[in-house]
Amino acid sequence: MLHLNKNAGGMNQLIKFCMLTLTALALNGCGAGLAGFTGGSIPPGRSVIQGTVVQATGTHAIVPNAVVTIVTTPPGGSPLTYRVVTDNNGFFAVNGLPTGSVNSPVAVTIQPPDSSLEQQSFDFLLANQRGTFVLATLPPAGYPLASISKVTITPQTTTNGTQAYQVQAYDDHGALLPLLPTVILDGGTTVLGNNDVLDVSQEDNPAGGTFPVNSITAEVDNGTSKKPVQVYNPVNKSMNGNSSSTAKNSSSTD
Repeated sequence: MLHLNKNAGGMNQLIKFCMLTLTALALNGCGAGLAGFTGGSIPPGRSVIQGTVVQATGTHAIVPNAVVTIVTTPPGGSPLTYRVVTDNNGFFAVNGLPTGSVNSPVAVTIQPPDSSLEQQSFDFLLANQRGTFVLATLPPAGYPLASISKVTITPQTTTNGTQAYQVQAYDDHGALLPLLPTVILDGGTTVLGNNDVLDVSQEDNPAGGTFPVNSITAEVDNGTSKKPVQVYNPVNKSMNGNSSSTAKNSSSTD
């Protein structure tokens, strides 16, 4: 981990720039849940982001060696930048992200390893002492992203305690597109099944029990000021669309 102090534009600003190459050994916590990754706890004022990067179209092949940049701004603090590289399974994780006493805004950018895929960016509120899981999807280069105007989340049948959701994208004429949006889970984890159906389950809480899934956000960075976003709250089964450039997860006030 590398910490740099920089002055920008005459203003003192602390930037923590973390270069982490995650090996398969370090990622054993992915299969073991948050407890395995965090060492058994998430301290107050901190949080965790884990996720997988895949291609948005086709068979959704995993994307190794993608650069994931996370910028979080704790309340009353300066922006902090963390950078990680996805492993051979397309997985990335950052532990100990500062949130303040409740939550903090986070901006994430996924840079593909080569020019065959498009970069994607998204943001949300990172909740204190909770895990956020991201299924980040990268469209192929040259994809007409500006034509994407709508994303949807459709709950499916619940089986074996796992809730399934179909996540889809549509163009400005209302036609269904063969493209999987990025999905952000405030609590819980997801596995991608057939027909772009996501199996979502609650994530183990390192302090005991599980984290309930507070919200599921689907979005596509279409390069315009009206980014298509949909947020589903499985607790009260509410659905909210947001055409602005910022999507915010429902967050716990632990």
